[in-house]
Amino acid sequence: MTDQVVAAMERHQVAFYLGAIAAGDLLRSLRAGRFLAATLTVNFLAVPLVVAAMFPFLPDNQALRLGVLLVLLCPCVDYVIVFSGLAGARNQQLLAATPCSSSPRCCCYPCSCCSSSARGSPTLSTPVRSSKRSRS
Repeated sequence: MTDQVVAAMERHQVAFYLGAIAAGDLLRSLRAGRFLAATLTVNFLAVPLVVAAMFPFLPDNQALRLGVLLVLLCPCVDYVIVFSGLAGARNQQLLAATPCSSSPRCCCYPCSCCSSSARGSPTLSTPVRSSKRSRS
């Protein structure tokens, strides 16, 4: 019986290591209460308010507006952690807080897609119409 368990653990050792690292980072980020609260406040309150205030001043091009929203509301965690470390910030703590700040954002994606399609806005499944007229 123990040989089978050991064999199974050896086959899946990468998954076990990654799971242990993720669990450790998650627990470490939950212990840093003030830092986590500040990170979540900036990610889900301050940045969306700044983007909402800036949105009316953007050109009336849907592709450009979507690009601005994606870049500002869904930053790439890799560059945030690297550049914060280069600036002298606590990038290890930011790395540990990543699961707590990314998980709610991932849960919001389906909601935003459903709400935008309900308003008639284009979604990823909506075909883009060509601006050129077809010659028949």
